[in-house]
Amino acid sequence: MATLVVGSEGILLGVPKERILFICTANMSRSPACERLFAGAQKFEARSAGTKGAEYGHTQVSQALIDWADRVFVMSEAEDGHLTYLRENFNLDGKPVHVLGVPNVYDLSEGQQAALYVVLREKLASFFDLTNL
Repeated sequence: MATLVVGSEGILLGVPKERILFICTANMSRSPACERLFAGAQKFEARSAGTKGAEYGHTQVSQALIDWADRVFVMSEAEDGHLTYLRENFNLDGKPVHVLGVPNVYDLSEGQQAALYVVLREKLASFFDLTNL
Protein backbone atom coordinates (compact mmCIF):
# COMPACT_ATOMS: atom_id res chain seq x y z
CA MET A 1 0.00 0.00 0.00
CA ALA A 2 1.35 3.44 -0.98
CA THR A 3 1.95 5.98 1.74
CA LEU A 4 1.34 9.66 1.12
CA VAL A 5 3.85 12.03 2.64
CA VAL A 6 2.63 15.50 3.52
CA GLY A 7 5.21 18.29 3.58
CA SER A 8 5.39 21.14 6.08
CA GLU A 9 2.96 23.29 4.04
CA GLY A 10 0.41 20.50 3.73
CA ILE A 11 1.42 19.67 0.16
CA LEU A 12 1.33 16.05 -0.88
CA LEU A 13 4.87 15.03 -1.78
CA GLY A 14 5.51 12.65 -4.64
CA VAL A 15 1.96 12.95 -5.97
CA PRO A 16 1.73 14.64 -9.37
CA LYS A 17 -0.84 17.40 -9.59
CA GLU A 18 -3.50 17.21 -12.26
CA ARG A 19 -2.83 19.92 -14.82
CA ILE A 20 -5.88 21.89 -15.90
CA LEU A 21 -6.06 24.45 -18.71
CA PHE A 22 -8.90 26.97 -18.81
CA ILE A 23 -9.62 28.79 -22.06
CA CYS A 24 -11.78 31.81 -22.83
CA THR A 25 -11.50 34.43 -25.56
CA ALA A 26 -9.18 37.21 -24.35
CA ASN A 27 -7.79 35.53 -21.19
CA MET A 28 -8.89 38.60 -19.23
CA SER A 29 -11.78 37.51 -17.01
CA ARG A 30 -13.27 34.02 -17.18
CA SER A 31 -10.26 31.71 -17.61
CA PRO A 32 -7.94 33.73 -15.32
CA ALA A 33 -10.68 33.58 -12.66
CA CYS A 34 -10.58 29.79 -12.91
CA GLU A 35 -6.80 29.82 -12.65
CA ARG A 36 -7.03 31.98 -9.51
CA LEU A 37 -9.70 29.67 -8.07
CA PHE A 38 -7.26 26.76 -8.28
CA ALA A 39 -4.19 28.72 -7.11
CA GLY A 40 -2.57 26.93 -4.20
CA ALA A 41 -4.63 23.75 -4.66
CA GLN A 42 -2.84 20.64 -3.43
CA LYS A 43 -4.11 18.34 -6.18
CA PHE A 44 -4.23 20.68 -9.17
CA GLU A 45 -2.09 23.04 -11.19
CA ALA A 46 -4.07 25.42 -13.37
CA ARG A 47 -3.21 27.73 -16.22
CA SER A 48 -5.33 29.92 -18.44
CA ALA A 49 -5.19 31.17 -22.02
CA GLY A 50 -7.35 32.82 -24.63
CA THR A 51 -8.25 32.02 -28.21
CA LYS A 52 -7.46 35.70 -28.92
CA GLY A 53 -5.25 36.27 -25.90
CA ALA A 54 -2.33 37.70 -27.88
CA GLU A 55 -4.58 40.41 -29.35
CA TYR A 56 -5.22 41.64 -25.80
CA GLY A 57 -1.69 41.27 -24.47
CA HIS A 58 -2.51 38.09 -22.55
CA THR A 59 -1.61 34.42 -22.85
CA GLN A 60 -2.56 32.88 -26.20
CA VAL A 61 -3.61 29.24 -26.28
CA SER A 62 -0.95 27.07 -27.92
CA GLN A 63 -0.28 23.44 -28.69
CA ALA A 64 2.32 23.45 -25.91
CA LEU A 65 -0.31 24.50 -23.35
CA ILE A 66 -2.77 21.89 -24.61
CA ASP A 67 -0.07 19.21 -24.46
CA TRP A 68 0.83 20.32 -20.92
CA ALA A 69 -2.76 19.90 -19.67
CA ASP A 70 -4.36 16.70 -18.47
CA ARG A 71 -7.79 18.27 -19.04
CA VAL A 72 -8.96 21.35 -20.90
CA PHE A 73 -12.01 23.46 -20.07
CA VAL A 74 -13.43 26.02 -22.47
CA MET A 75 -15.86 28.68 -21.35
CA SER A 76 -18.41 28.81 -24.17
CA GLU A 77 -18.97 26.97 -27.42
CA ALA A 78 -22.40 28.43 -28.22
CA GLU A 79 -21.34 32.07 -27.86
CA ASP A 80 -17.60 32.04 -28.51
CA GLY A 81 -16.85 28.84 -30.45
CA HIS A 82 -13.97 27.92 -28.15
CA LEU A 83 -14.20 24.17 -28.75
CA THR A 84 -14.48 24.65 -32.51
CA TYR A 85 -11.42 26.92 -32.43
CA LEU A 86 -9.41 24.28 -30.59
CA ARG A 87 -10.52 21.49 -32.93
CA GLU A 88 -9.64 23.55 -36.01
CA ASN A 89 -6.24 24.76 -34.78
CA PHE A 90 -4.77 22.12 -32.50
CA ASN A 91 -4.22 18.40 -32.06
CA LEU A 92 -6.63 17.31 -29.32
CA ASP A 93 -6.26 13.55 -29.80
CA GLY A 94 -7.15 11.83 -26.54
CA LYS A 95 -7.37 15.13 -24.65
CA PRO A 96 -10.54 15.53 -22.56
CA VAL A 97 -12.08 18.91 -23.39
CA HIS A 98 -15.13 20.14 -21.47
CA VAL A 99 -17.43 23.04 -22.27
CA LEU A 100 -18.52 24.95 -19.16
CA GLY A 101 -21.13 27.15 -20.82
CA VAL A 102 -20.04 30.38 -19.14
CA PRO A 103 -20.98 33.37 -21.32
CA ASN A 104 -18.78 36.41 -21.87
CA VAL A 105 -20.88 38.82 -19.80
CA TYR A 106 -18.56 39.49 -16.84
CA ASP A 107 -16.41 42.61 -16.78
CA LEU A 108 -13.48 43.19 -14.45
CA SER A 109 -15.42 45.11 -11.80
CA GLU A 110 -15.42 43.67 -8.29
CA GLY A 111 -19.15 42.91 -8.33
CA GLN A 112 -19.02 41.19 -11.71
CA GLN A 113 -15.99 39.13 -10.71
CA ALA A 114 -17.76 38.02 -7.52
CA ALA A 115 -20.75 36.92 -9.61
CA LEU A 116 -18.41 35.13 -12.02
CA TYR A 117 -16.82 33.15 -9.17
CA VAL A 118 -20.26 31.94 -8.07
CA VAL A 119 -21.06 30.75 -11.60
CA LEU A 120 -17.66 29.12 -12.07
CA ARG A 121 -17.91 27.22 -8.79
CA GLU A 122 -21.36 25.95 -9.81
CA LYS A 123 -20.12 24.82 -13.24
CA LEU A 124 -16.90 23.26 -11.96
CA ALA A 125 -18.57 21.41 -9.06
CA SER A 126 -19.61 18.61 -11.43
CA PHE A 127 -15.94 18.02 -12.31
CA PHE A 128 -14.07 18.72 -9.06
CA ASP A 129 -14.43 18.64 -5.30
CA LEU A 130 -14.15 22.36 -4.61
CA THR A 131 -14.48 22.24 -0.82
CA ASN A 132 -10.77 22.99 -0.26
CA LEU A 133 -10.49 25.69 -2.92
